[in-house]
Amino acid sequence: ITQLNNLIKRTLDREYLLKNLYVSGTIINAKRHSSGHMYFSLKDEESAIDVTMWSSTVMQKGLANAIQNGLLATVKASVN
Repeated sequence: ITQLNNLIKRTLDREYLLKNLYVSGTIINAKRHSSGHMYFSLKDEESAIDVTMWSSTVMQKGLANAIQNGLLATVKASVN
């Protein structure tokens, strides 16, 4: 399992396009953890992807109350 995880990580790390991209979708399953991190999914008509927003970003951007289910959002993301 560790070898597979390491292979996947190395593959993703080599792909520059996955390091600085913008993703748009509807917020679903939004949850704020006691640590301040936000967890939610972005979905379109066919798919959904899980998102973790670190508490430092939530606080810097003033998004503590802005992440709500049903809102259309565009996020700057990196895949890892």
